[in-house]
Amino acid sequence: MALEGGKIEAVIKTIRRELWDVEEFPDRETAARRLGEWIEAYNTKRAHMGIDGLTPADRYFGRADRVLEAVNAVSRRRHGASWAGSALGGPIEEEGQPLEVLRLMLIDGVMQLHFCGARVVLGALKA
Repeated sequence: MALEGGKIEAVIKTIRRELWDVEEFPDRETAARRLGEWIEAYNTKRAHMGIDGLTPADRYFGRADRVLEAVNAVSRRRHGASWAGSALGGPIEEEGQPLEVLRLMLIDGVMQLHFCGARVVLGALKA
């Protein structure tokens, strides 16, 4: 089964955008090692929406049906919980109080990042 030229070009563009344009390599061996790591992650760990959220390895090694069934089982459990009145996607609460997970705020010209109850001052905005 031959790959279409467009798919090959898309993978090359993705490698360029996610690896070559982001990292600098001190030598050829390091670049080759990082490319191998990227390809391994791309094929075995990264879900691809064009193949129903599977990895290429899931499809190639015939695991697609098992993986999709496991994903659907989790989805059915979540869907069942929402039907049972459980709040999904709503605010997270701790001891009856909403838990602030992540918020970027501008207070008196100063940027602040609030994350899980912690506050980090990022700095003042310059005009």
